[in-house]
Amino acid sequence: MPLAAISRLAQLVREGTGNEAGRLELLRVHQRRIAERLAQLHDCLDLINTKVAGYERHLAAGASGDPWQQQPQRTHNGVSTSA
Repeated sequence: MPLAAISRLAQLVREGTGNEAGRLELLRVHQRRIAERLAQLHDCLDLINTKVAGYERHLAAGASGDPWQQQPQRTHNGVSTSA
């Protein structure tokens, strides 16, 4: 929670009863910000998990080089072609 919001919430608490709706709104705003940030972090984690899995498959296959680049494939006559 930003310091300004914490300060405002503390001020409302010190003022006593009657401003609970204002306190709730501050908490709801913070709740929405945290939920948005969590969604962004989950997207980042999904991307990292995809990359980790790609490297694991690449290494398990005994491959070298960049797992995200297409590797040339050999045809039956030994000529390299791109997949």
